[in-house]
Amino acid sequence: MAKVTVNGGLEPFTRLPATLGELLDDLDRRCETRGEVLAAVSCNGVEQPGFRDNEVRERKLSDLELVEVEALKPRELLLSVLDEAGMAVDALERATGRLKGGFRGTDPTSAKQELSEFAQSLGALATLTNAVAAIVVGPAVSGQEPAPPVALIGELSLQTEALINAQRAEDWITVADLIEFEIGETLRRWPQVLVSLRRLVSDFFLSV
Repeated sequence: MAKVTVNGGLEPFTRLPATLGELLDDLDRRCETRGEVLAAVSCNGVEQPGFRDNEVRERKLSDLELVEVEALKPRELLLSVLDEAGMAVDALERATGRLKGGFRGTDPTSAKQELSEFAQSLGALATLTNAVAAIVVGPAVSGQEPAPPVALIGELSLQTEALINAQRAEDWITVADLIEFEIGETLRRWPQVLVSLRRLVSDFFLSV
């Protein structure tokens, strides 16, 4: 019988369901009564980032020895997402230094190998930031300028698309220019957006 913990404490069950998905649905309901949401899941010590995916949900509990769940208050969850975004910005800024030098050098081989992961990380940063902005900023209003966080996410998305197109064309000078002058500048502005979103998160939960 699998052992199930929530925030380090043993979660009591008289009878466990058959699959991980059914277990998580049950834990969702329990957490909701405590004003919390599921934030992270590990199985046998291995973190499951896609714990909402069908492939993970279909796993049989009889094959597992330990399921560890982290539950957070919604405010804490949003702030943890912003923390993750902040760490992503730091890593991406370091990568821009390596890549712009690599593509302007005589042998861009290592830079080419890193470029796809860099583009994926840019997309992940936009997704993380947008997940919070969608809640605390709200949808764009027709005829109005988008809020600064939303506008910057849009800029990065366009720059990432241009980067991918330049990569496909093997236009390495354009790749270097995009990384140094456009994406690099956007990343330098990102921490201020995260500060703004932190303030909006606090205001949002004061108003609900």
